[in-house]
Amino acid sequence: PLERQDLLTEKRAAALLSGSQTIARAYRTVLHNRSDDDVDVEVREQIPVSKSADIEVKIEGDKTSPGYTLDKVRGHLVWSVALRRGADDKRDIAFTIALPKDWSVQ
Repeated sequence: PLERQDLLTEKRAAALLSGSQTIARAYRTVLHNRSDDDVDVEVREQIPVSKSADIEVKIEGDKTSPGYTLDKVRGHLVWSVALRRGADDKRDIAFTIALPKDWSVQ
């Protein structure tokens, strides 16, 4: 089984001295191998991809599980996980989106 948990959803308005507002998101994917065999699993998460130079999407490296590969065009982070029989594992992802302070976020 696979389980996905929301760890953080936060919107911060632009401060007086800050030129941008931010959206912070974090998720955890929990894997459970309940089969009788070891399995290899690919965990794929997606972050937003901006086509505007005014929007910056940043992966929070200290809060994101290491060992991923990143497809910058599609915004896919991919982990290859060798999961032993009966084992559990987890992969965390955290990112922020910086937007100009005059943009409306819904």
